[in-house]
Amino acid sequence: MKNLSSGGGNRRKAFTLAEVLITLGIIGVVAALTLPVLISKYKHKELETRFKKSYSLIFQASQGMEMELGSCERDQADNIIQYITDKFKVIKSGNFAKRELGYQFKTYNLEATNAVIHPNCFDYTAWQAPYLYLITADGTTLALCTNNSYGTMVSFDTNGFSKGPNAYGHDLFFFYLDKKDCKLKSFDAQWRTCQKGEEGCDGGNGTTNFGFKWTKGACSRNSHNNENGFICTQYALENKCPDDSEKNYWDCLP
Repeated sequence: MKNLSSGGGNRRKAFTLAEVLITLGIIGVVAALTLPVLISKYKHKELETRFKKSYSLIFQASQGMEMELGSCERDQADNIIQYITDKFKVIKSGNFAKRELGYQFKTYNLEATNAVIHPNCFDYTAWQAPYLYLITADGTTLALCTNNSYGTMVSFDTNGFSKGPNAYGHDLFFFYLDKKDCKLKSFDAQWRTCQKGEEGCDGGNGTTNFGFKWTKGACSRNSHNNENGFICTQYALENKCPDDSEKNYWDCLP
């Protein structure tokens, strides 16, 4: 520091330009290191809040279904979908969500994926009617579809199709209604369309249809498969990090 004299014994101290620049540089470095972390935590907290709200609404919508419908077997699909639809304030609905809404899916690691995962009701290529997507007043996007094995399935996007990341285990989560008691349950495995030449696949004609493959999937930072994140729903419900038991689910999102 320089000592500036103003006559007599009055002295004032001031920083030199170099000292000011060094201080600003240190502040800039600290900001550069901490801001991404703070932004990431904010985004993860927002995703957590949206998930809890969306799940709560869907859970409540499924309550009383068994009493009213008797069961949630495949032949009840139309009634189930109507029952759920009536519980929400819907601002838009339609069929074929992937085509109409333009979904580009990402894995848990935020890697682009073209895997056709069949319990994913947002992917119209995998299902036939009855099939429906709903956009609710709070921005949540629901997709409902059916299957002979699982009955009626519910996929939801907690912050809507127009707001990212549209990634499995981040804002995309997947459930089905137990056929006997209509309880909302998460998937712990899934099946998907095989790629050409892939081994261990069932069905298919070898030319246009390459069959299907049952897989336990993954929910991990260490996985780079195309289905990574699809089975993360249960981890999110339990708020458990799949890769670190000391952390909660939302703090360890990639």
